[in-house]
Amino acid sequence: MLVHLIPIVWRVLNNFWQIGFVVFICAIWPVAAFAKDDGLIQWHSTNVQLLRGSGYALGSSQREIITLQHAHGWTLGDNMVFYDATLSGQDYFEWHSRLSLKKIRKAPVKIGPVKDILLASTLEVPEKGSARYLFGVGADWTIPGFKFFATNFYLRDNPDLAGHTWATTFAWKKTFAVRGQPFLFDGFVDMAGSEGTRSGYQLAAPTLLADIGTHLGQADKLFLGIEYQHWNNKFGLKDVDERVAQLQLRWVLD
Repeated sequence: MLVHLIPIVWRVLNNFWQIGFVVFICAIWPVAAFAKDDGLIQWHSTNVQLLRGSGYALGSSQREIITLQHAHGWTLGDNMVFYDATLSGQDYFEWHSRLSLKKIRKAPVKIGPVKDILLASTLEVPEKGSARYLFGVGADWTIPGFKFFATNFYLRDNPDLAGHTWATTFAWKKTFAVRGQPFLFDGFVDMAGSEGTRSGYQLAAPTLLADIGTHLGQADKLFLGIEYQHWNNKFGLKDVDERVAQLQLRWVLD
């Protein structure tokens, strides 16, 4: 698996904007750690994911993917950014930024199980085509057993298509143990309506990982498991569906 990823790294290093993003991730990680000491950053997490799967719709059926991901919470909200690189060139970048009503007001927000209301925005940058812009409102939920559960509802605009549409995202994280073995269950669900000539789509990507680092003196740092990708109308292309189980190795840097 690692040998197959070498050409991906080489191609990324030969692309200017991809280099810029990698440098950004490498820079923001220590900056976030420094800012945490000053109180500006409340928490942060950076990880590298190596994935391999087969049965992908569109392009190469078998792929190796490197994902760089960083997230942090700060005094007014939270941010999450990730970048997927593949050998086939279907690279993808996404930035999520939210402003928290609870943090701005410096007062609790409690509406049943909802513990915070946020202004939400997302920037999607594909390998080809224009960037897509999403603006809306988000909510963080208190659900027993979950580290977090978040929902976002957006107005979505793809400049390459006529009109605009709605979109929604669900994201979660849960940890548990089976006979002393720790596991991590996280993932997301993205849905969007039709826009221009593109159909609405639904993408679910749940991940189940075993904390193998706990056996190596690196608990909560090294995970191995499966990410399952269930995509209806991939990229908004009607009847182009994808069902892929991907082997994932995740290394949490902080």
